[in-house]
Amino acid sequence: MRRTEPQSADTRSSTRSLVAVGAGVMLENYDWVLYGLLINQFAPAFFGSGNHDPLLQGWGVFALGFLARPIGGIVFGRLADTRGRRLSMLWAIAAAAAGSLGIALTPTADAIGFLAPVALVCWRLLIGFAAGGELPVAQTYLAELAPDNRRNLWSSAMYFSGSMGTLGATGLAMLSLQLFPLPLTSGLSWRIPFFIGGVGGLAVLLLRMQLRESLSFTAPGTRAGRRRVRAPTTLLRPMLAVVGLTAGVTSALYVWGTATTSYATATLGLSKMTALAASGAATILFASTLPMFGLLADRIGARTVMATSAGLFAVAGFPLALLLTNATTIRFVGSLLIATVCLSAMCAVLPGMLSGLFRTHIRATGQAIPYTLTVSVFGGTAPWLQHLAGRHSGLFAAYLAVLLVITAITAHRTARLGSTEKEPAHRFAPIRTGIPGHTAAQHPARE
Repeated sequence: MRRTEPQSADTRSSTRSLVAVGAGVMLENYDWVLYGLLINQFAPAFFGSGNHDPLLQGWGVFALGFLARPIGGIVFGRLADTRGRRLSMLWAIAAAAAGSLGIALTPTADAIGFLAPVALVCWRLLIGFAAGGELPVAQTYLAELAPDNRRNLWSSAMYFSGSMGTLGATGLAMLSLQLFPLPLTSGLSWRIPFFIGGVGGLAVLLLRMQLRESLSFTAPGTRAGRRRVRAPTTLLRPMLAVVGLTAGVTSALYVWGTATTSYATATLGLSKMTALAASGAATILFASTLPMFGLLADRIGARTVMATSAGLFAVAGFPLALLLTNATTIRFVGSLLIATVCLSAMCAVLPGMLSGLFRTHIRATGQAIPYTLTVSVFGGTAPWLQHLAGRHSGLFAAYLAVLLVITAITAHRTARLGSTEKEPAHRFAPIRTGIPGHTAAQHPARE
């Protein structure tokens, strides 16, 4: 029999771990989203105001930052699978803090010339390197920590924490624009928020030093599994499933969750404060609905929630794009809130679905490599492509709909996490991908 006291102590430890992981994801997302929110302010400072388009170059650097994500996924994922999830997350948050501080302290092009955009690229690459490792490893850790009948609810905490980072970035961006509107002080409007992100990252680093290691990682059977080399063909199907599940979600997320402020001001002509306020309202809606969709997925299955929401979003994309063609403030806010609900449903279940595709000894690396590549190729370029399309939003909506249909089909063909099945405590219910051995429990139970 299990004793009540150790269970209570374990519950408290799990709660502390959930807070520490969530705080790191929040800061990582804060750093990443802040770039898109403030790009109108700092792009001219780094790229000058000649005949070129500094905003287009700024989004180009945003896309370049994604190139480091796959490298970070490989490095931090491998570190997590060989040395532990805890150590990997410590290094990831330290790198993110350094990148944010670097952007805050880098002189402008007027002071150091071409070195300014070069430095910006380097700092974005460092932040991308950190994010590439942080997200897959963190969602692996949370999935291993979660109770079986609440795996999707706990998985939704990933994006809930990220949305808190987005909300914090939005609030600080609005506050800084109000406090520093004059030309002589406009540089402070973007430097201070990035500086706060860097200092906050160092604080999270101290918090994460108290993390316990995942019990799944330390289990004897897992250590034996790490000594076995799996054939690449064995991992091909689950890796392709990661690509299919992630492509539509990441593209929609970076268009509607990151680039909306810039698109509303630069293309639609709305005021900066209106766009930021709408973005903040959408973030609150996103965060509040995530646990609801997580609980729903624990009852009816993650596959059903993902396939349905992605399919509906693909269909809704065209009328939403039509609304944005000549958008008023009301139309813009309305379309943003509709898109946010679809995003919330997909994001609530994505981390748990991805983690359940792999066994413990390869879980972080197995999902990190295809996940970061997909986010880089599709998510990182989505705002840039949208900016190129301009008011021809129907063309971009068709592109996004294709990616969402791919996600819906992949979810439909991937057997759901059996969160409602009677599995022993702290096991992953299997996801059937047609791979021999994938019908077994994904990681050992605790006695």
